[in-house]
Amino acid sequence: MWYVTSRLPRFAAVVLALMLAIALPPSSASAQDVDMEVFYRELAPHGQWFDHPRWGSVWSPYEDDREWRPYTRGHWVWTEEHGWYWNSEEPYGWATYHYGRWALDDEYGWIWVPDTVWGPAWVAWRRSDSYVGWAPLPPEARWHPVRGLMFASSYYAAPRYTPVWCFLPTRYMSHYGSVHRLVLPPGRNSGILRRTTYVTRYSRVNGIIVNRGLDVRFVGRATGRPVVPLRIVGVTSPRAHGRAPSGSRTIRVYRPAIARPRGQWRPTRTIPRHQLDRARMPWSGQRRPDGGPRSPQHGGPPIQGVVPPAVLPPGVSPRPRTPTGVQPGFAPPRPPQGGQPPVQRVRPP
Repeated sequence: MWYVTSRLPRFAAVVLALMLAIALPPSSASAQDVDMEVFYRELAPHGQWFDHPRWGSVWSPYEDDREWRPYTRGHWVWTEEHGWYWNSEEPYGWATYHYGRWALDDEYGWIWVPDTVWGPAWVAWRRSDSYVGWAPLPPEARWHPVRGLMFASSYYAAPRYTPVWCFLPTRYMSHYGSVHRLVLPPGRNSGILRRTTYVTRYSRVNGIIVNRGLDVRFVGRATGRPVVPLRIVGVTSPRAHGRAPSGSRTIRVYRPAIARPRGQWRPTRTIPRHQLDRARMPWSGQRRPDGGPRSPQHGGPPIQGVVPPAVLPPGVSPRPRTPTGVQPGFAPPRPPQGGQPPVQRVRPP
């Protein structure tokens, strides 16, 4: 580490600081701490911030396509360090697919709940020989530095969650370009869900979050060609974040270290709920394709057959301890409720 002492002239100290800044590799530069206000500044032009009765400060994208879903405007790439990475084509994708979680709300449609932990993508995976599917992890899915991903694999088993899944014919998994025209309509999800297997798997390797639930060798066999891994190159601005040029083996990623606030974070300005532009909120107030029940947070009946994991307030992590008799690396199952089967947890390898 370099130190600038008081003996150096002031101009020499400035020159030295500039030289060090230039010499920093992009991945180091992009890891500098910023606060959560960066989310507000960068996302406000592309959507609406408002206070949700359950999740606190949330964001909804401006979207004229009422059928819009998260993780559809872009494509998947395999990276050397992190496994499957969602390469978004949307200007806000650097934040909303790598920090925080998505929720499909009965009243407000798709909303993004911010968080501070970066990941290559935050999705659940399913697959069969014919189809690959992914679904945005909900806010209840928490990342713990010791236990890993704390999420009930049965959470998306209820019919009301059928529309959150995006299914793609397996042969298109290596498609370069936006997959939104290739993703099957939600009306087909119910049948495909019955024929696919849950394969979500996140792990932490040398302090790095890795998304390898979907076997890359399986994808290579299904598409008829091996998947070429890309290398992530960090950048220092959201405007430098972007797609990898065709044929390139690198991808530019803006992934700053977001400082966790001491209390509940609130953006600079939010829109009162009664003033929201509902016409530009995807799925806002629409009846679900499956006709499922309303969610408990809006006063509807409890969802039968699903035991969601414990919900923690934003910014609060579970205590880093392992209960007696529980193997480290995953959270213990909750006791059965009303004759329901125990919840299975996602076990890091």
